[in-house]
Amino acid sequence: MKTKGAILTGLVVFFMTGHPKLRGAGVEDRFAAGVRATDPLSPTVQQSMFDLAPGFEIELVASEPEIAKPMNMAFDTRGRLWVTDTLEYPYPVDLNKKGRDSIKVLTDTNGDGLYDQVTTFADGLNIPIGLYPYGNGVLAWSIPNIWWFEDTDGDGQADLKEKRYGPLGWERDTHGMNASFTRGLDGWLYATHGFNNNSTLRGRDGSELFMNSGHTYRIRLDGSRVEPHTFGQVNPFGLAMDPLGQFYTADCHSAPVYQLIRGAFYPSFGKPHDGLGFAPTLMEHAHGSTAICGIVYYDDQLWPTSFKDNVFIGNVMTSRLNRDILIARGSSKKAIEQPDLLSSRDPWFRPVDLQLGPDGSLYIADFYNRIIGHYEVPLDHPGRDRHRGRIWKLTYRGAPGHLSQGHGLMNLTTASMEEVVEQLGHPNITRRMLATQFLADEKGVAAGVSLVEKWNNKRLPNWQQRAHGLWVMHRTQVLVQSILEDALNDVSMEVRVHALLVLAEQHHPDESLLHWARLALQDQHPMVQRAAAHALSLHPSLGSIHPCLIRLQSMGNQDPQLLHGLRLCLRNQLMNDDAWRWLNQRSWVREFREEIMDVALGVPIAAAGNFMARSLRDIHGLPPERGDAMIVHMARHADVTTLEGVVNYLMDRADSGPQLEMKRFRAIQEGLQARGMEAPESILQWGQTILEGSIVEADQAMRGWRTTRGREQGESINPWFIQKRVSEDGPEEDVFWCSLPPNGERYTGVLYSPVFQAPDTLSFYLAGHQGYPNQGPNHLNAIRLMDAGNGDVLLEAFPPRQDIAQRISWDLSAWESKAVQLELTDGDSADAYAWFAAGRWDPPLLSMPKASPRDFEQHLRMAADLGLGVHKQPALQVLQRWVAEEAPTDELKLLAARFLGERQPEGWAALLAPLLIESSVSSEAKECLQKILMGRTATARVLGENLKWTPLPLQQKMAGWLSNHRQGLSVLGQWILDGWVSPHVLALDEVMERLEQLDRPDWMQNFVELRQQLPNLRADLQERVDRLAVTAVRSGDGPQGKALFEQACMQCHQLRRKGALIGPQLDGIAQRGSLRILEDILDPNRNVDKAFQSTRLVMNDGEILSGVIREEKGDQWLLIQPSGFQTTLKRSSVASMTRTSRSLMPDNFGELLTDTQLVDLLAYLREEP
Repeated sequence: MKTKGAILTGLVVFFMTGHPKLRGAGVEDRFAAGVRATDPLSPTVQQSMFDLAPGFEIELVASEPEIAKPMNMAFDTRGRLWVTDTLEYPYPVDLNKKGRDSIKVLTDTNGDGLYDQVTTFADGLNIPIGLYPYGNGVLAWSIPNIWWFEDTDGDGQADLKEKRYGPLGWERDTHGMNASFTRGLDGWLYATHGFNNNSTLRGRDGSELFMNSGHTYRIRLDGSRVEPHTFGQVNPFGLAMDPLGQFYTADCHSAPVYQLIRGAFYPSFGKPHDGLGFAPTLMEHAHGSTAICGIVYYDDQLWPTSFKDNVFIGNVMTSRLNRDILIARGSSKKAIEQPDLLSSRDPWFRPVDLQLGPDGSLYIADFYNRIIGHYEVPLDHPGRDRHRGRIWKLTYRGAPGHLSQGHGLMNLTTASMEEVVEQLGHPNITRRMLATQFLADEKGVAAGVSLVEKWNNKRLPNWQQRAHGLWVMHRTQVLVQSILEDALNDVSMEVRVHALLVLAEQHHPDESLLHWARLALQDQHPMVQRAAAHALSLHPSLGSIHPCLIRLQSMGNQDPQLLHGLRLCLRNQLMNDDAWRWLNQRSWVREFREEIMDVALGVPIAAAGNFMARSLRDIHGLPPERGDAMIVHMARHADVTTLEGVVNYLMDRADSGPQLEMKRFRAIQEGLQARGMEAPESILQWGQTILEGSIVEADQAMRGWRTTRGREQGESINPWFIQKRVSEDGPEEDVFWCSLPPNGERYTGVLYSPVFQAPDTLSFYLAGHQGYPNQGPNHLNAIRLMDAGNGDVLLEAFPPRQDIAQRISWDLSAWESKAVQLELTDGDSADAYAWFAAGRWDPPLLSMPKASPRDFEQHLRMAADLGLGVHKQPALQVLQRWVAEEAPTDELKLLAARFLGERQPEGWAALLAPLLIESSVSSEAKECLQKILMGRTATARVLGENLKWTPLPLQQKMAGWLSNHRQGLSVLGQWILDGWVSPHVLALDEVMERLEQLDRPDWMQNFVELRQQLPNLRADLQERVDRLAVTAVRSGDGPQGKALFEQACMQCHQLRRKGALIGPQLDGIAQRGSLRILEDILDPNRNVDKAFQSTRLVMNDGEILSGVIREEKGDQWLLIQPSGFQTTLKRSSVASMTRTSRSLMPDNFGELLTDTQLVDLLAYLREEP
């Protein structure tokens, strides 16, 4: 146990080591490794490695051998500290065997404020985490249940073990199960549910809650009832409460800290929200890591005032306690990053839980270990330590001469009623909460009656006593309405907030109380308004709809938490048909149509969809993405007759344009698919009309203009698009061709104009660059006048190295009336100062398209994916000309071929096959085309012959596409046997696994022999990993790596708040180190997080799909495919399903990148945010 002399003061350490952020580079490297390279230290030596601010000291509370690996901590009403302790983690023992884990109790036996005894209360456990001690026992999670352990004979050890909830999920992940047990003022026990597991909680009253991955929930201690609290987050581990009863979580892979709104949804690796959007965040920064455990909201007066309203979180990768101050913005909080509260120069320090003690000190559970990563490092790595663990206590002693001795450890069980009631007003929130629970649980009605008498006689002098007293009266069922109404009008904002939260917890509040809550929506304090919205959201009433709408309409965007709470409140009022019937009869409904339509997105009933349909004329005034969501909602929920009216309305809209029309057609298709309905013929005809009209429009708009993509490594993007820019002769913006696409400047390509007869003079405006300003012009970007007959360059001009367009004038008298053409070449693949733009032709011989080539490509690809066909002659003639002659882009040529291939595949095969090896055509388009052609014998031979001379990476891509269908697998197998495709494609495990499904033993024997004859690619891969890890230490271009990340990675991964959450979130990835990052890129199947292991689905029609199933609703599955595309499938359309150990990331992703690109990507990933 800790001795009084084992104290390290922050004043000494601060001046010895400097600010904790300033650890030297050599030291920092020790914190980047998933496997720490240093040796373990004794507790005494480790204590000297902490860096603290002046006035703080750190003490050892307990360590091995008395405890092993602490997980969660909790204080009881006797001042004792309870700890879940594990030796088994991360491997659970068999359920039929006894584990080695335990629950320990730390006791101060002599009353000096120091824990001097450690006893085992319960043992034989299996990775216990969350715990809550009360009465004579403790409620705790231990695989596979939440158990009640009780000491019935008073010997200090549990002799009764009773299941309260379970079994719950643990099989898929043991590091994020059920944790952070935190008792609320309402008497419920709140908890976090961690990453990846599936759990179904059931209460004895029939209540049931299914959870996958991150959630928070609440349960009754006796096992009687379970309720959801919030939905989502990735892996919450840590709960804290502020003085106003608001909960906060520490989460991994989304945001480090959330302030929770009951009933709200939070991001969780691509899962959808409830229609209202995800709840607001507190912070944009990530504290340099995604491994966040434990959270404390500091509410006490012992520390300096600068620590008031701070949150502290444990960062187990950086070995720090991060600190943020929460600044109020209305009812919302904004987290402002502060210097870390504590850091350690010992990289084994792993703070997994934090608790503010009733004595005013901060207690830290240290999972002291060489390895903390659950997926970043194999579970069976021999370096994992299982026997060392520490608990630390951080105390503020003040400046010299002003020492604080803390509050001490009070035993409430030996205190008088008056003494306990006095604790309700204590400045320390932990002390207040313990007193509240003790009075409600142990003293019961007597405590409630005493508080009623004190309230009536105004003997509860501070707001804390009145607020906590309200909760005790409520929980002991002695709270009368007059006291609650009194509290609703209390002079203290805090009491009014708690009164509304108490009202929210009542089963059937009186209408007069709901009236007070509606009035509180206009309270002068936004926290009271938010509490009122919460109370009303739990007690839907027709009388609450109008007050909620009035408050919503007056809201701006400055208080996002209140705004979201009000939207939840209104949504809950409208969750039944009666509410919509009542609403539609109100004369004022038109005043609030926009607010109602917005919230109706979260109401999955026909009445909400029908209301939207009647209000459709207002969609054009909303953001496009909101309008699309509304159309999906109507298609999914509105009556079919109403939906046909929606389609007629959209068909009559003359101002929407074909692109928006196609998006809306797709939205209706998705909505109908989600409800298991086929689109009526009228809707399909509408889609076909949109498609055919848009083909003709694209041809007319782009006639004569033609673009080609550059030949960069990997997938390229057509850089040319239409943009409005400012010129030197005035502020007006004019239309230009520009090579500065939203995805970056590094993409290259050539744009050709229509052929025209040269005038006497030609002027135009030119903007853009020729390389970095501090370097000479590189002349890689240029506009040229070409002889249309022989391609000779007649004139050329280079960008003026300015963003504002400058006038260029050419004398063409020498070539007047000659057939000429403009060529705009962007040949600069740098990440900056690499674009240019041209436009404003005079004379105006060249018309400019109204939309960009990529817009037309996206439009037609969308139509093809939806299964639409082309039947009318005008559109067919355009497609035939695009394929046989020239199309505006290679992508449009291939898409045209796809539509024609659906009608006459053999006739077009010879023309189409060469397109499949063009690097300027996207992989998506190629994949679409090969699906059409691969099943026909004649076209398969043509394709195979063309593939024979293509590079291996392209052959590997084609192999991957073909293996997505049984017909394609047969074609691929024959190509390999015929020698048209290299046997190196068999090095892809995914291809081999799928070829086995053909049930052709003779083929498989050949394939196995061919694969065995291949070079040792695994050894080559490891050599590349090791070599590049060394190279990356001293080289790498971060900006180039960023451009590569945006091009190749962002569709699945999020970093620094940018990108998609389909694959793992990458904030803090630098902590893994270069070696591990390279392994993850070059060998993605080496260590696959179970949550991202793909599932292989064989459909009834033979198509083979791979991806991760993110959501299951009835007969609908939401599948995330490796490309990042999300598709909804019917369960009944799946013939078989196989869970694999493979990653969504392509096997050969690393082969598509050069060594230089990989090193550049590493440089970017390792940059500090």
